[in-house]
Amino acid sequence: IPLHQEGYDGEDILVAVIDAGFQNVDGISGFDRLYDEGRLVYTENIVNPNVSVYSPSTSSHGTNVLSCMAAWLPGQFIGTAPEASYALLVTEDSASEYPVECYYWVVGAEVADSIGADIISSSLGYQAFDDSSLDFSHEDMDGVTIASSIAATIATEKGIFVTVSAGNSNGTSSPWVTTPSDAIESCCVGAVDASGIIAYFSSIGPNGAGDPKPNILAMGSGTTVLSPSGSISTNSGTSFACPVSAGMISCLIQANPTLYPTELLQILNEVGDRYPNHSNTYGYGIPDYEEALEMVLERVDLQLDNYVINEIEGNGDGLLNPGEIASVDVVVYNISENDIENIEVQFSAIEDIYTLSSEGAVIPNLPAGGEYTLQNAFTIQLSEEAIPATNAKIGVNMTHDNG
Repeated sequence: IPLHQEGYDGEDILVAVIDAGFQNVDGISGFDRLYDEGRLVYTENIVNPNVSVYSPSTSSHGTNVLSCMAAWLPGQFIGTAPEASYALLVTEDSASEYPVECYYWVVGAEVADSIGADIISSSLGYQAFDDSSLDFSHEDMDGVTIASSIAATIATEKGIFVTVSAGNSNGTSSPWVTTPSDAIESCCVGAVDASGIIAYFSSIGPNGAGDPKPNILAMGSGTTVLSPSGSISTNSGTSFACPVSAGMISCLIQANPTLYPTELLQILNEVGDRYPNHSNTYGYGIPDYEEALEMVLERVDLQLDNYVINEIEGNGDGLLNPGEIASVDVVVYNISENDIENIEVQFSAIEDIYTLSSEGAVIPNLPAGGEYTLQNAFTIQLSEEAIPATNAKIGVNMTHDNG
């Protein structure tokens, strides 16, 4: 994979996988590195809280899905983001199909936000139910009506890239993309075979509001996966095109974590092999991820790093714990080849688990390759209800005279 060859393999990116179950993931050798390196950071069964996400009673669907990104069997099968960290969230009730699962998905997105996920990969979609009187119409799936679609949009606004399978309903009486892939800011992924031909089942656009869907395509017919026994097999569905794409997108986020999800989605659209044309079947086509990487890196000039927490009210452990207040020093790096003038830096709160105050700062000049420490860049108080040892996302906006 070219992105891996360039050194981008998902390292330091947290992927929240929202799915139906992850049967035996804790017993499969292809996932051993996740455990050995502490990169499987969180699990939660939202549907059945007393049942492990790995239980034999859960679905194996999420096991297949996770392997597309995280598998590590050198010489046999390596996923698209083998160095990323993962959170496994069960929101699908495999025993039945009712609209309540859309609300489980909302909770899953909220959990993803609370633990600092960079990207959601969700191979779930909803339209038809066990009680057909509850089915969603095409008009319902307009990206702004159904709870899961609204949650996907909110997650995007909070800085999480949302990747969702298009659905497998083409050829039925309701061939349209399902929720939450109908959300306009979600990356809706359709499926192709190894020859780049659309899979017969891959749901089509537009969404109920007429917005263009799907966005991109990936291998979803005969996709390589790990089974619950740990053996390598194949499976088909947009469910597998989605994580193949999400892993690649995680590598792009690693390359430039400052991009907003909507900026990155636009890049993915533009590097599709059918762009600028859009088809209700093929979307913008199969992305050229090498070209996407070039575009992502072109937008990098400033980088933040080396946060130092100065506790104002806390226990002195150098960490920001629930209920504590701290000021934070931040180092700004100029990683471009040019001097940058008049850099304005603004910090803002984008999550409910903390309050933040900042007057912003101006850096008059930052030479190429230089660094500048913003002392007491902002003051933050973490909520008493915050989950300990999780990440918090903070909004940062940097502008400068160079563009």
